[in-house]
Amino acid sequence: MSFEETLNNRASHLRLDVQFKKNKIKLINNTSNEIYNSTRVIFKKVKNNNFKEDLLQKKFKKLLLSHKVDSAKASTSISSSFIKKYRKLLN
Repeated sequence: MSFEETLNNRASHLRLDVQFKKNKIKLINNTSNEIYNSTRVIFKKVKNNNFKEDLLQKKFKKLLLSHKVDSAKASTSISSSFIKKYRKLLN
């Protein structure tokens, strides 16, 4: 399911584990490598004081804004390593 399809689905409003279970949706945890890569990128951004978003991050944020997702207004971004890995879900 693409990010767009997910946001169009009522499941995008679920937040609690119990809600996902009730709706028979299995959550997939991030791997330790995914967590490491995301953390490494954040440390690099902090060290270089460079928080510019790349094209994929901007595209993802634009998608969230088009669906009026409150977190899209946050000053943070989705992990660049995560969005690169799952860029096919942006289409």
